[in-house]
Amino acid sequence: MNIRTLLRLELKNRFSGNSQSKNSWLKYIGYPILLAVAIYGIYYVGCMLFEMFDKAEIAYESLVLVYTVFFLFMCFIGTSSTIKVLYYKGDNEILMSYPVSGTEVFISKTLFLIITQFAITAVVLVPFLVSYAHTMELGV
Repeated sequence: MNIRTLLRLELKNRFSGNSQSKNSWLKYIGYPILLAVAIYGIYYVGCMLFEMFDKAEIAYESLVLVYTVFFLFMCFIGTSSTIKVLYYKGDNEILMSYPVSGTEVFISKTLFLIITQFAITAVVLVPFLVSYAHTMELGV
């Protein structure tokens, strides 16, 4: 096993389900719908927020405020995810019984965290940036 295999197993464990059960079909249908609703909700809230601050002529400052709040949010989420994935996942003993080194396990778990944090960042931050560009009529 190498890092790519461990990463693939981690992603499969996290995001796949049994395709025969009723709950897995609900996941396949419900998660994209929930994701779309969340993205639209963030966009809508961002538009309202930036329109409010644009009337007060402090739209740029509100963008800085959004980035600051988002940074604090990501610090909290990143720290809790790191602790959960690296220490409290419960699969370290099983992985160490495979013919892999501890370094490969650590690198694969770290890459998994980077990928999931990038996805969370994109889902939360991009709608805010698009709503800012739409409100400020920047041509998006």
